[in-house]
Amino acid sequence: MMPITNRNIKEYLISCVENGLLGMIFYRKIIFRCLDHFSYTESKIILWVMLAVSILLCGIFAFRCYQTNWNAEIAVILPYGCYTVLAYREIIGTRITVILGISIVAVTVYTALSFRRKIRNRKRKKRFLFVDAVDVYTLHNCALPLVWW
Repeated sequence: MMPITNRNIKEYLISCVENGLLGMIFYRKIIFRCLDHFSYTESKIILWVMLAVSILLCGIFAFRCYQTNWNAEIAVILPYGCYTVLAYREIIGTRITVILGISIVAVTVYTALSFRRKIRNRKRKKRFLFVDAVDVYTLHNCALPLVWW
């Protein structure tokens, strides 16, 4: 795989789609479960749409200003974590609630600490705040897929 700094947005999206397709094969074989009140085909379509939206949104927002391989992985992992939470919420509802509560508290504390620091250089203040916001976004997206594990 090419270093992220040498890739353009098209190569980034192609890499995410390849990883998403491989992930879809393994996810469907191992832990896929239909959503409540939806058929197998409808559940599969919902998962595909979640994956496509995640890859496009991460490609649009995260890739332009914050180019890391971690963002590419989050774009692929996030929809599987969200779908798993939706599919298994009745079976492991208490566990999901506890882990989401802990992740919300962790993200809130991290947000408060990262936006609390003083930035003396006014010209670079927007850039620092943007990087902090992307860090908070990435931390929050990392917490969601961990719900299943």
